[in-house]
Amino acid sequence: MGTIRSRGEVSMDVSVGDALKISSDELKSYLKRRYPDRWSEVSEEDLSELVEELSAVGYKSIAMLDDALRETDWDLLCYEDNLPYAHRGFFKAIGAVRASLALVDERYREFKYPEDDSFEPPFVG
Repeated sequence: MGTIRSRGEVSMDVSVGDALKISSDELKSYLKRRYPDRWSEVSEEDLSELVEELSAVGYKSIAMLDDALRETDWDLLCYEDNLPYAHRGFFKAIGAVRASLALVDERYREFKYPEDDSFEPPFVG
């Protein structure tokens, strides 16, 4: 079992044999609660893709995901402000999860955006 730590002090224990996985239904329900102002209906395919990404980097429960995202709201708004093509609230719920995790979780960032350095600190001007 190993511990993953990142810039945002997200830590999680990852066990190779851990069979738990976030379901698409759980994730959809969580996203509606976590990002009500960013929520819009999403396809099962998009939800499943995010579930697979989360699973691949060790997120095995909504609680683990919530712990990682808990302190990212301000970071996400600042990131959106600094993108030339975006504005506050630009990302919908799934994009908000992806961008937020990329900002605070190095393992996710390297998995999802290996060639994108826009998530590297400092992203705020």
